[in-house]
Amino acid sequence: ARRVVAGVEERDVVLRPSPLPGCKRVVADLPLVDATACVLALNGLARAAKARGVRSDGRTEERSVGQLRADGFTALLTGSASPDDAGLVPERERLAQLAEVQVVVAAETLVGDSDLPATVPGVGPLDAASARALAAVTRWRRLLVDGDGHLTDYGAAVAEPGGRAGPSSAPAALGDDPRWVAVLADPPTGAVLDHGTRRYRPPPPLRAHVESRDGACIGAACDHTARGAQLDHTVEFGTSAPDGRVGTTSAVNLGAACPRVHNAKTHGGWELDQPSPGAFVWTSPTGRTYAREARPLVPGWRQLARRRDVPGGADPPAAPALAAGPVLERSESWAAVADGAAGARPP
Repeated sequence: ARRVVAGVEERDVVLRPSPLPGCKRVVADLPLVDATACVLALNGLARAAKARGVRSDGRTEERSVGQLRADGFTALLTGSASPDDAGLVPERERLAQLAEVQVVVAAETLVGDSDLPATVPGVGPLDAASARALAAVTRWRRLLVDGDGHLTDYGAAVAEPGGRAGPSSAPAALGDDPRWVAVLADPPTGAVLDHGTRRYRPPPPLRAHVESRDGACIGAACDHTARGAQLDHTVEFGTSAPDGRVGTTSAVNLGAACPRVHNAKTHGGWELDQPSPGAFVWTSPTGRTYAREARPLVPGWRQLARRRDVPGGADPPAAPALAAGPVLERSESWAAVADGAAGARPP
């Protein structure tokens, strides 16, 4: 924790030489969540501009996503843009939506019973103190997991920003803070996770479940965040696999893929299997296989569950337990996700 605090104290933005003629490099050392939010905002506005395909003056948008990120970065910081770029930077509310960062943390960490780090899917770990500090300034949602830390239910209730929780008071305040009561007592949603072949596009509850379950792109060597990724049908929608599985719109047949990985499967000759929800096996055009194991929502969850639940270190029970009231019991398999805190080599 001391190293993190000391590192954040050194945050800065500096100008450095660039290997590109005519360019300079802007280097920013920012807190993890802030840096992730900046990149998400730039990626979002650049992709939106590319998808529109037309500039505000009617010309075809020919810039690459990378060029749009750079131009958006300049427009955001300087407060100015060329007349034909009037629509490149979105309104403040939309920009905030683009910059939303997902942070996942074990309940024990939030209430001070553990210092297991939180995680920013696709980015890396976040120290426990920083995760607790977020409790007062962002929205949180309850997630239920099994003994291995794999998602079983994406909660419905949300704790809004505010209340008494904060960097020093979070562990003591969560249990009796009114805004957390509904979240801690939130029962399983019973959300429909299998829509068969009745619909192609996943509805929002199913999308949220898959994005949270996968955390990052399902490519064996890709760490792009799953948030806003393309949801790929492992078995093509409406078709049947050789083993008889049907291509349904369901959690067991969907995976969050970045555009590059999705394109490798669709057009690049890569084949994909999902033997169990969240576990993927890629087969390259030359026949080599690459496994992408199902990932716990919080790295280290299994070790935490083993110490917490079963004397002697035996395997923890797989069935999740639910908070029965506003107090977090030590035996719960419970995690929280921050909804909006202020990315031939295997795919």
